[in-house]
Amino acid sequence: MKIITFSDIHGTTSILPQIESDLARADLVMISGDITDFGREHEAQKVIQSIRRFNNRILAVSGNCDYPEVDRYLTMEKLNLQHHSTVINELLFIGVGGSLNTPFNTPNEKADDDFGLELEGALSDQDFSLPMVLLVHQPPYGTRIDLVRGQHLGSRVLRDFILKYQPLVCFSGHFHEAVGQDTLGNTLLVNPGPLRNGGYVWTEIIRRVENLAIKNIF
Repeated sequence: MKIITFSDIHGTTSILPQIESDLARADLVMISGDITDFGREHEAQKVIQSIRRFNNRILAVSGNCDYPEVDRYLTMEKLNLQHHSTVINELLFIGVGGSLNTPFNTPNEKADDDFGLELEGALSDQDFSLPMVLLVHQPPYGTRIDLVRGQHLGSRVLRDFILKYQPLVCFSGHFHEAVGQDTLGNTLLVNPGPLRNGGYVWTEIIRRVENLAIKNIF
């Protein structure tokens, strides 16, 4: 399965035509939050419609800069992986959006325990023998992808969840400064950086990660 993953779009989709070939050959497009820049349903709709010009197979979670209307729109369009899980091509996809509390009082923040409660709830009726792909906005604690100015700012609960279930890969975003990849146990962790800065991830999975590359068009 070929997956292309974006994060932190913040309403800017002018880059998409430059990666048309990757978009067209992907089996799935994943969005790890901050679809809008403090936008609501209309702004989210514009972003999703822009992606659908190239690929209609999309899963997404919202970010801390997305208002609740964005979640409702994603749910209405059957794209929302927030507090939800689904199986595609024998891979189990699960997600949770939003971020920990920030100094900026953004619209979609939550306590750390909420991440675990929402993910555990989404897994309640799933087959744990399937390889798992985790889509989040907030990265886990104590890795290269949550390190900002020398301080780790990720979620300890997400870290515990990853160590418990060991998904194949965890896609996140949120921290624009922490582009890169790391591992947590056997799980690959990836933050592609903001799409508006040209970053995205190309991944190929056949019950394990066969190929993963962070790309940048600039």
